[in-house]
Amino acid sequence: MIIVRKIPQMRSNLKFQGRTIYQAVIMASIIEKEAPFNPNDKDNRDARIISGIFWNRLKINQALQSDATLSYFLDDKKPQHSGQELATDSPYNTYKYPGLPPTPICNPGLLALEAAIYPIETDYNYFLTPTGSRQVIFAKTYEEHLANKAKYLK
Repeated sequence: MIIVRKIPQMRSNLKFQGRTIYQAVIMASIIEKEAPFNPNDKDNRDARIISGIFWNRLKINQALQSDATLSYFLDDKKPQHSGQELATDSPYNTYKYPGLPPTPICNPGLLALEAAIYPIETDYNYFLTPTGSRQVIFAKTYEEHLANKAKYLK
């Protein structure tokens, strides 16, 4: 019942942001697969920061670069894909094509929907989650992101 009470405010916020419900659901589906959700984190901070990073990328026409969208198309569960896989020609390849994919890639939960609708804006442009971890490592610059990849994704 809590979600029913939230729906009018969520719709109002989307309208204010100039986004459609469908866009929010697509974004939430990506966040659902990319963010490690912590049920004890009432602010859902990491997922909301990831949402902010993705929405900012869309705003500047930068590719989302989500492995989750590639995994959907390639029907795998890889956290990272090879160069050949990154070149796959598919509208779900958010490395190759900027913008949202044509459809959601999963059925997102309430936390992912809230993250998509209530992003946190930061100076971060990149993130990664070390394999087997629920910690998200954020970076402002590409160089910092590459250093984080070398350190956390061995």
